[in-house]
Amino acid sequence: MKLSTIREMYDNLLDLDIETTKEERHELLNSINAENDFYWEADGAEYRIICEDVIEEIHTEELKDALCADFEKLWWIEVDWEKTAQNVRDSDGYGNHFSHYDHSEEEFRLDRTWYYVFRVN
Repeated sequence: MKLSTIREMYDNLLDLDIETTKEERHELLNSINAENDFYWEADGAEYRIICEDVIEEIHTEELKDALCADFEKLWWIEVDWEKTAQNVRDSDGYGNHFSHYDHSEEEFRLDRTWYYVFRVN
């Protein structure tokens, strides 16, 4: 990992007002390098971090899972889940779905990749 990447990540966390320890930053870097969707604890809070490459797919699947129980009994109804999820994103963004704490949606860029940050507790 390049020093510039580490510095960029640290600056991003400061911009988001997340105070971190060296261990928490190290855990974040390891998780970013290994996963596209993960939970991370720092500053007494839990965050969900999702890479831009997979966030639309994850959002659509989770929205479908949340609403699908009601539709299973009504087998004749067809839903365009991608369009439905896009309509939700257009009206509420991602924060209303992923951030159970305050419905906020934050993002930062690291090595030319955008990541969305949601506080979940």
